[in-house]
Amino acid sequence: MATITSSSGISSTLGTYSGIGSDQIDKLIEAESVGKLRAQSRISSVESQKTAYSDVRSRLSNLLSKLKDLTNSETFASKKETSSNEAIATISGGTSSIAGTYDLQVSQLATNTRLVGAKIADNAKIAMNATGTLNLISSKVDSEGNNLTFDISISDTDTLSDIANKINKKSTDSGISAVVMDGRLVLSNTETGEKSIAVGDNAVSQALGLSTSATNNAAQLTLGKNAFFSVNGVKMSSQSNNVSDLVDGVTLTLKQTTAENTTVHLELTDDVDKTVSAVQSFVDQYNSTYSLIDDSLDVGTPKVSTDTSSSTNKQGALVGDSLMMRLQTQLRSYGSANPADSTLKVNQIGISIDRNGVMTLDQSKLKKALTDNPNAVKEFFNGPDQNDSTASSTSNSTTTPSGYAGNMLQLLNGYLEDSVSSSGQTIKGLLKSRTESFDSLIKDLNKQIERFDDYLTTKRTYYVNMFTKLDAAMMQAEEQMKYFTAQSGNNN
Repeated sequence: MATITSSSGISSTLGTYSGIGSDQIDKLIEAESVGKLRAQSRISSVESQKTAYSDVRSRLSNLLSKLKDLTNSETFASKKETSSNEAIATISGGTSSIAGTYDLQVSQLATNTRLVGAKIADNAKIAMNATGTLNLISSKVDSEGNNLTFDISISDTDTLSDIANKINKKSTDSGISAVVMDGRLVLSNTETGEKSIAVGDNAVSQALGLSTSATNNAAQLTLGKNAFFSVNGVKMSSQSNNVSDLVDGVTLTLKQTTAENTTVHLELTDDVDKTVSAVQSFVDQYNSTYSLIDDSLDVGTPKVSTDTSSSTNKQGALVGDSLMMRLQTQLRSYGSANPADSTLKVNQIGISIDRNGVMTLDQSKLKKALTDNPNAVKEFFNGPDQNDSTASSTSNSTTTPSGYAGNMLQLLNGYLEDSVSSSGQTIKGLLKSRTESFDSLIKDLNKQIERFDDYLTTKRTYYVNMFTKLDAAMMQAEEQMKYFTAQSGNNN
C-alpha cells in the first residue's frame, strides 16, 4: 500500500485501492472552503472601504482647517503697513484699525533721563569701601501720588559692577537702570520722556559720586525729552517714541527726526491679498476633497463584449455608499448656497461650481467686493458681528457660527467631531462611527474564518480516516479473494 504526503502535511496510506488520495481530499476541502474565501474577499473589500474613509476624513480635516481660517476675523482685517522711509518712522495697526494715510514730520525724539555720576574709580572691579543704603527715588508713584523709593544695601566689598547689578535687579519695579562707564555709575530712567531720577543725598551717594549737591565732581542730571511731531498737520507730543495712544488704532514708531519741510508718508491699508489667498486655499481644498469623494464613488465603465482593449472596469472603493453620496451632495449644496443675513451672494464673491462639481474662484470679483465693502465680505463668510445687537437677538447667535464658512464648518463637524446631545449622550462623528463599524465587521469576519478553519481541519481529518478505512477494507477484501482463489485451485 503506497504512502503519500500532501502539501498540507497529511501522511497516510491512501489511494492504492480506492483511488482517493491526498490530492483528491484537498479538492474536496477546497470545494467546502467557499465560505472562507468569501469572508476573506469581504475583509479585503471592507479594508479598502476603511482606507477610503480614512483618506476622505483626512481631506475633510484639511478643509475644516481652511474654513476655520475664513471664520477668523484676522483673515479679513489684517493690514498692510508701508512707510516712505522706514529709517525715520514706521506704522502698524491691528484688526480693528481703520485704514488710512498719514503724513508725518518729527522735530524731536523722546529721550531718557540720565544721572551721570562723578568718576570715582579706575577699575570697575575694585571694592568701593562704601557701607550703607543707597536711596533711589523713582518717577513711578504710589496710589497717593508719592514717588516710590527703593533702597539698595551697599557693603564695603561691593565694586561698581556689583552696585550696578544690585540696582538692575530692581529696575523692573523702580524704572531705573545702571551701567558703569569710565569709572562712574550712570543711572537711566528705563522709560523715555520728561521723567525724573533722584538719589537720596547721604554719605553713600556721595561716596559713589551720585550726589548732585557735591561741591566737587557732582553728578550731572540730564532730563529726558518728549517726542514732538505732527501727523497730517496736527502737532502732537509723546513721552515715548512708540506712539500708540494718539492716533486711534495706529502705532507710530519714531526713529529719527525729519529734515525741515520733509515728510514721511505712512499708509495702513486692508490686506486684500491675504483674504484672497485664504479663500483660494479653501477652494483648492474643496476641489481636492470633492474629487477624492467622486473617485471613491465612481462606478467605472463596464467593458462591453466588442471591446478588444486590455482595460478593465475599475470602480471606486465606496461605490453605492449612501453616507458618502450624502456628504458629496451636501458639500455641493453648501458650496453654492447663499448664506442668510448676508448682503452678498455667492456669485458676487466670485465663487461658482460647475456641472462636474468643480469650484472656481474669480479673484477679480472677490477683490472688487473687498474694495467696495470689506465688512460685507467678512459677514458673508463669518456671519454678522456677534457684538451687533441684531446678531445677538437669538440665544444661539453667540455660540453657533454662521455665514458661508460657518455653515459649512457645522456640516463638517457633524462628520468629523463627536458631539453631546441635550440629554448628555455622546454622538459620534458620522465618519468615525462608520469606520468603527468597519472594524467591527472585520473582527466578525475574522472570527468566521477561524470557525471555517476549525471546521475544515475537522473535515480533512474525517476524510482521511474514512478513506484510510476504505483502503484497508478493500485491501482486506482483495487478500480474501486471493485466498479463496488459491484454495479453489488447490481443490481442483
